Amino acid sequence: MSFNSTDFVLTGDINSPTYAAVLGIEGVIGIIVNVAVLLMTLYQRKSWNQSSTIFFNFLLLSNLIIALVYFMSSIAVGAKEWIFGNSFEEKNATCMFVGYALWTAVCFFH
Repeated sequence: MSFNSTDFVLTGDINSPTYAAVLGIEGVIGIIVNVAVLLMTLYQRKSWNQSSTIFFNFLLLSNLIIALVYFMSSIAVGAKEWIFGNSFEEKNATCMFVGYALWTAVCFFH
């Protein structure tokens, strides 16, 4: 795999539609499970003040952010280019924002 600097995605010997489908399915399952567990946790109001519940909720929210980023990544891999934005500057800005969101979710919440 090599990084193509004009399309902002990995290119090379990967099957893009299959890779996009796997990331999409993983994203859907991740969102469904994270939202379900988060709702079950928020339903139990007595445990809101415990530090373990607060920590668990932060982990769930970071996993939810990562699952949402999977959708953008899977669309970009399936299209073989970064499609969010009309001009090169907009594509660059949205790509940098998604990278920052993923970096924030991984570094600060885990």
